[in-house]
Amino acid sequence: MQVISRAEWGAAPPNAALGRITGPVSEIFVHHTVTESGPREREGELMREVQQIAFGRDFSDISYSFLIFPTGNVYEGRGFGTVGAHTLGHNSTSYAMCLVGNYENEKMTDAQVDAIRQMIAEGQRLGFVTGDPTVQGHREVNSTACPGRNAFERLGELRGNAASVAENAAAPAFPGILSSGASGADVGRVQTRLRAQGQSIDQISGCPFGPQTEAAVKAFQGEHGLDADGVVGPLTWSALFA
Repeated sequence: MQVISRAEWGAAPPNAALGRITGPVSEIFVHHTVTESGPREREGELMREVQQIAFGRDFSDISYSFLIFPTGNVYEGRGFGTVGAHTLGHNSTSYAMCLVGNYENEKMTDAQVDAIRQMIAEGQRLGFVTGDPTVQGHREVNSTACPGRNAFERLGELRGNAASVAENAAAPAFPGILSSGASGADVGRVQTRLRAQGQSIDQISGCPFGPQTEAAVKAFQGEHGLDADGVVGPLTWSALFA
């Protein structure tokens, strides 16, 4: 599944440093933005509007971890590993999957249900989400109607799916040797997984395989009894996604 990165949708940088979440979380919260949800060609513009609303409320950045349009397109908000500003009392122990639109009036689409399932699976593959997380609506822990009655009615489909997603979340296929100078989605996967393992790499969308990544790979390899050459070969890849 393709996740549209902050760089791709034109996100502004955060107004302040954002906290980090250490270790996998066992809570997923579903929200809605109560903003426009389409058409498809305006999704990037609508994402920027949601971020500006957050800035207008004195938040440091867009509030949610990931945002999902009726098309099923998933946009990176704060992403995995970053503390959100979405669910009072749970921001540092959960991730927020936010539906773009007003789901008191709109119907949650099958594409959105599937996208959230896939994002839970991706979080599990990368070590950011436990094998059997709770999936709740915002209204279940705070005084709010969020995520809207129409979305709330479908949360059972996500709750019953979370454990089976974990069981079926196979490690991504080895893409070939990755080393200094490489770039692209597979490098991003490696960097995300290294962060989940406690390694320090700046979280910049599209960041290539540079000195920080090489040092993190070497440290990870040393901790797992592998040849610490800073190159992601099949054994290092398998250990990262075990």
